[in-house]
Amino acid sequence: MSRRVFRLAGSEESWPMTEKLLLAQGYAFSPAPFYQGARLLDHEPLPLGASLAARFGYIYIQDASSMLPALALNRLRKPGQDPNPSPTLALDLCASPGGKTSLLARLLGHTAMVLGNEPAPKRLGVLRNNLRLLNIFNAASLGCPGEALPLVRENFDLVLLDPPCSGWGTAEKHPKVLDIWQGSKLKPLVSLQKRLLRAALDLLRPGGLLLYSTCTLNIQENEEQIAWALDNIPGLTSLPLESFPGFSFEAPAPCAPESLRITSGGQGFYLAALGKAKKPGVAPPPLPGSDLSTGLSPSGLAAPLLDPSLLPPGWIESRPDGLYFQHAAGTKLRPLDPYNARSGDPRAQSGGTQGRRTRKNAPDDSPPWQGFFIGKRGAGPRDLLPPPTLALQNRAAVLQAENLAPLLALVSGQSLPGFAGEKEAGLYYRDLPLGRLKCRNGRVFL
Repeated sequence: MSRRVFRLAGSEESWPMTEKLLLAQGYAFSPAPFYQGARLLDHEPLPLGASLAARFGYIYIQDASSMLPALALNRLRKPGQDPNPSPTLALDLCASPGGKTSLLARLLGHTAMVLGNEPAPKRLGVLRNNLRLLNIFNAASLGCPGEALPLVRENFDLVLLDPPCSGWGTAEKHPKVLDIWQGSKLKPLVSLQKRLLRAALDLLRPGGLLLYSTCTLNIQENEEQIAWALDNIPGLTSLPLESFPGFSFEAPAPCAPESLRITSGGQGFYLAALGKAKKPGVAPPPLPGSDLSTGLSPSGLAAPLLDPSLLPPGWIESRPDGLYFQHAAGTKLRPLDPYNARSGDPRAQSGGTQGRRTRKNAPDDSPPWQGFFIGKRGAGPRDLLPPPTLALQNRAAVLQAENLAPLLALVSGQSLPGFAGEKEAGLYYRDLPLGRLKCRNGRVFL
């Protein structure tokens, strides 16, 4: 059985302190060979998901193979070669629970934006919760059918498509999938994958890159889908993928020879890459994007325990349920004519309806996607906490934990002696920001 794997989910600057936090709780781990932020779990005194590092969003438990789509897509792109460079805009078409979305957003960096789409409401909620827990400021989310996103075509530089599949690659953990997904039961799944693949390529701009992946080793859902796209969608090129250390591979089917089939080192997995040819001649002028500039300036959020300068470029959108950060690269996103069929695009009606249904408490002129939830005014996520020394200079209340005892007490629901006259306090573990504490009657609690 493959060893359990997790990745360090915060910024690279936070990795050393995250490892110290894990070691203090008795966890043992070693580097994984395929990604500098991945770790192989050697010992867990408690389930890893119950660790303090997981509780505060500094690690993400993810199968090793599942990290490869984001890693491969990031490795394929060649920054600096575009004569008119602009912030990268990426799409994860089937995004929940958010492992690939969050990893791709970290790899691309703060100047890029990743839009994660998930049509199922419950799974969309999981996606959004994970993106917020991991403090992925440069991600946004959308809840629409992948075949009918309310977005203008040829909009994205990068697209990651990991569609619903038979899951044969997970048979080691879930052996019943081999019996469930056989024969005629595969036909609707294969048909859905084709529709999603066509939609994904429709949203990819000329010169863009698409990474297709599944957690199955079924040729119908893998190589045959790539061969179908190359035969039926003009302007596509198959791109070779380099292997990753720490995995075993088998030869792909001849119809898609440049793809990867992973057989061990993680769950069974398939990856293939497609490039979309640039159109000859002069590029047409860009269509107007989303006008986010009418939002609030992040500088207006400044508070003793909130440093808006830590946000990427962008704006703050005020909604009745709180404040949302909209990334500046979102201005490249072009929704269909606001949630109706005036644009003449046949997808406008279904896409717009889905957009309205998931835009609860959103102003009428806001885009159909949801930015990063900052919180209520005066609150904010973990990664907007200033360094504790700066917070103290700002006369903010700070609880600096030098050992695990206060942290374990707080996460178990206990309160601790706190700060009279304060409403909130910053919580840190040896300078690592963990979150905000509520203050009441001279006590603090999560």
